[in-house]
Amino acid sequence: MLEALAQHCGEALEVVPGGAGLHLAVRLRSGDAAAVAARAAGLGLRVETLTPFAAERPAPEGFALGYGLIEASAIDDAIRRLREAIGST
Repeated sequence: MLEALAQHCGEALEVVPGGAGLHLAVRLRSGDAAAVAARAAGLGLRVETLTPFAAERPAPEGFALGYGLIEASAIDDAIRRLREAIGST
C-alpha cells in the first residue's frame, strides 16, 4: 500500500507514521476529506475520514485506509481510484 500511495498520491497525501495495525492513516495535503470520501464512494471505494478516530477537533483532513480485507493485488487499483477521487484538490 505504501508503494502505491507514493506512486499515485505522493503529492496529494502524507502518510502518518504508525507502528502496527490494519489501517494506515494519511493526511490530505489540501482539500476536504469528506468530499473526497463521497467521490471515492461513487467510484466504488470506501474510505473513512480521520474524524471518528481523531482526539483533536477539528480533526485533520485525511483518511484511515484499511488493508486487512483487501487482496494485495487489488491495492494499486484502489489507490488509483482514490487519486481519481482526490482530483486536483
